[in-house]
Amino acid sequence: MYAQVSGYVTAWYKDYGAPVRKGELLATISTPDLDQQLEQARAQLEVAERKYAVAKVTAERWQSLRNTAAVSQETVDEKVADAKAEEATVQAAKYNVARYEAKEAFKQVVAPFDGIVTARDTNVGDYVEATGGNAERGVTRELFTVADIDKLRIYVSVPQDYAEYVKPGLTATMTLPQFPGQTFHVELVTTAQSFNMTSRTVLVELTRDNPEHKVWPGAYAEVQLELPTQPGVLIIPEQSLLFRANGLQVALVKDGMVHLQNVKLGLNLGQKVQVIEGLTPSDRLIANPSEGLLDDQPVQVVDAPLQNSGLSDKLDGSGEPMSEE
Repeated sequence: MYAQVSGYVTAWYKDYGAPVRKGELLATISTPDLDQQLEQARAQLEVAERKYAVAKVTAERWQSLRNTAAVSQETVDEKVADAKAEEATVQAAKYNVARYEAKEAFKQVVAPFDGIVTARDTNVGDYVEATGGNAERGVTRELFTVADIDKLRIYVSVPQDYAEYVKPGLTATMTLPQFPGQTFHVELVTTAQSFNMTSRTVLVELTRDNPEHKVWPGAYAEVQLELPTQPGVLIIPEQSLLFRANGLQVALVKDGMVHLQNVKLGLNLGQKVQVIEGLTPSDRLIANPSEGLLDDQPVQVVDAPLQNSGLSDKLDGSGEPMSEE
């Protein structure tokens, strides 16, 4: 919230963390210059009204003599036009008074909606400028920040690869460092539908009801999006890929021999990738092949150590089994 009038802060009534209702008084500003301008505008209105009263009476008198030889029609028209001009001057003076009276209302800084005062950047005696948040008119300086934290908006930058799946209604889970072991469910409401040229990410907005004010605005959070899956698509460790002249390949074991198989990838999931062509669930994959591995090279298959999930597979001892989404 910014000052809309220039003056000195005479009092503030709400401090950090104070709950406020819409229209509740936060601070008052003393504006001696504005007060004088308002009084001047009212005096100018009074002068204009008196001039108009005289011009109106004069026009009526000259109109009463219209059909006599005492006055010309041109003179009568001039007096009527003078009266209308003075009437317009009165109307302009009224608008000027109304403008200053509207500014006078901004001497009282009130809450724009129900919320919490999250910042108070003013003190008694401070001089504030009527910048209204416009940086072109001067240095912007907030008086108060009021936040409605009953419903939170969460902003996440999602990589371009997943943009196709990020649509309104998608659910996600959010974790915060101050709440270890707790998860909060959030829902995606919209996206920017445009990529950041630097990071190649799209800004995604999610929401969560926060009636107990447990989560505070400005917090850092981690969000895990639950993307829709594609049944039957295989996922392998990224370290299983070989970058050869023939393209992307993986090393399979067939009859005790290495077989280099060309593959086509889908989404990059970080440490894992999707394989949409070139593999079947029954293939035996070397999870971490050497760059010097050759086709038809003999290998010895050993049991892989048990994984944390309790699953095991016969690989080369250094990788992990494929999985399906």
